[in-house]
Amino acid sequence: MLERPARDHDYNQTFEVFVADSPVLRGVNEVIKFVTHGARSIFNTTVLDAFPFKPLDEAGGPPDSECHDMVQAVLKVIKPKTILTCCPNISGDHDLSRLKGADVVRSPFLSYQYVDGMLTAVVGCFQN
Repeated sequence: MLERPARDHDYNQTFEVFVADSPVLRGVNEVIKFVTHGARSIFNTTVLDAFPFKPLDEAGGPPDSECHDMVQAVLKVIKPKTILTCCPNISGDHDLSRLKGADVVRSPFLSYQYVDGMLTAVVGCFQN
């Protein structure tokens, strides 16, 4: 789960080009490949933006809570075993706030939490 991974994405490009052009997504792809010993990549893993439809941290688009509700709905459907989270700016009053990622104040971490009744490994890190 990322936070605005590509603020200037050209939606006319393929996903392969999108990943190649985004340092954040290229990095996520490398992490996924590394921790799965090459078995998985960003191309066969679910990657969510905690602020879908709000690429910029500005007014406009749906409220943050609606963005987080959509992400939470997706998590309920896919029931992930592991969540790599890089989202320190999720509102503290939203249920997803317990999945906040690390930042300059909060160190990277590993915890186990119940996400919709399923024990899930939550790995908190940060993105640039």
